[in-house]
Amino acid sequence: MSRDKAVVSLFGNAKLIYNEVVLSGAKIVYNKKKNSVMVNKATMTTGNNEVIKADSLFFNLNTEKARLYGTGFNH
Repeated sequence: MSRDKAVVSLFGNAKLIYNEVVLSGAKIVYNKKKNSVMVNKATMTTGNNEVIKADSLFFNLNTEKARLYGTGFNH
């Protein structure tokens, strides 16, 4: 956690649940000021059980849109 508590980092088998989206990965960084999440070695599961794997993922919590890098889709 940063000194001003604006950035929180989780390591290991990290998981974040936001509405119907589940993000998991080796590292999750939440930026409170930008209201965004960055996930390394990411898996994202959506409310309709769609599973998306990516090397890295950037998720905007305001818009619920993600940018994915090195992706693969599993249905």
